[in-house]
Amino acid sequence: VLNEIKSRKGADGEPPHPVQSVLLLTDGLANHGVTNPDALVKLVKGALAPSISLFTFGYGSGHHADLLRQLSDLGRGMYYFVQHVDGVSLAFADCLGGLLSVVAQNIVLTLETTAGSGVTLNPLPDTYKRVKTVPTAPSSMEHQRQQIDLGDLYGEEQRDVLLQVHLPKMTDRTEKDMDTDTATPIVRCTVTYSNILAAKAFCQTEGTLEIIRAGTLKSPQIPDKDVVEQKMRFLTTEAMAAAHQQAESGHLAAGQASLQTALDSITHKMEGIKKGGLDSASGETFLADLRECHANLASTRMYRAKGQQRLVGHRQCHMNQRSNNIEMSWSNDDDTRAACKRSVGGTRPSYQNKKKDSMMAKARRSSGYHE
Repeated sequence: VLNEIKSRKGADGEPPHPVQSVLLLTDGLANHGVTNPDALVKLVKGALAPSISLFTFGYGSGHHADLLRQLSDLGRGMYYFVQHVDGVSLAFADCLGGLLSVVAQNIVLTLETTAGSGVTLNPLPDTYKRVKTVPTAPSSMEHQRQQIDLGDLYGEEQRDVLLQVHLPKMTDRTEKDMDTDTATPIVRCTVTYSNILAAKAFCQTEGTLEIIRAGTLKSPQIPDKDVVEQKMRFLTTEAMAAAHQQAESGHLAAGQASLQTALDSITHKMEGIKKGGLDSASGETFLADLRECHANLASTRMYRAKGQQRLVGHRQCHMNQRSNNIEMSWSNDDDTRAACKRSVGGTRPSYQNKKKDSMMAKARRSSGYHE
């Protein structure tokens, strides 16, 4: 595998395709050569070229799920949990469907406040991959600059970045001004990327984020659905991370408590969305995945059999906004498959695009499964 990772040429000796990936399937733990998880991560990190992604597939319950997740994060790929042999083809189909639909690579988002604006940007959470705070002038509060490496993007995918900013107090407003909404620039955004479809190695687009500051607050205040959904996504991934750490320490009840806290909070936020006359399929997905993880922490046996793997997989799926859940796609149980179809459009599993759908359908047909 390391030789493949280090390779700068294709199998035919020709220059490689812009989309290059290594797929690693394992059914157990490292038991030969380098076996220490931290050492393995360090070894792969040193061997992995920036242009090559790494996808990992853990078959059965005997593999180190978190290690495979770490390796896939290093390689800007995904970790797949394959519980049954029938799921192997589905996992590879989902992965290949994504790779065949790459539209952009090396995406870097730069966020920059304007000196003298009084706007300050809170540090971005660890949920975002490869966050880099760029040095600026000595008066860093006057001018802040942060970069996020967003990796690549498949067709139909989107990436959401949730910012928390502090705005200066509005002063010197006349009584007339109080009836006028004011657009306030807060952050300058620049995105650089490689356009795979147009075969352009470097593209750049930029713009300025503005916030509308109301002269007078309207009642009732209705929260923005998109912002609330991103808050729920963060609550979900943070709760899953905490639950995983607690469960690995043997504290399953504490892990369930962390998940239950997130469930309660998201349920409350969903009620606020519904009061505004809206629905949130994303919110229903978060709740369903949290409930599944909560149930899988009912006993040590359940956690070791599939709870650990599903917890790690669900967290990465929502962190990266990319599908990796193929277990329900194989189920012959109609209710189970219906529960899986809970994406924004309500027609496919979370974050799955049409190319993945097509590849998954072919894999199901070749395996003798019919819708």
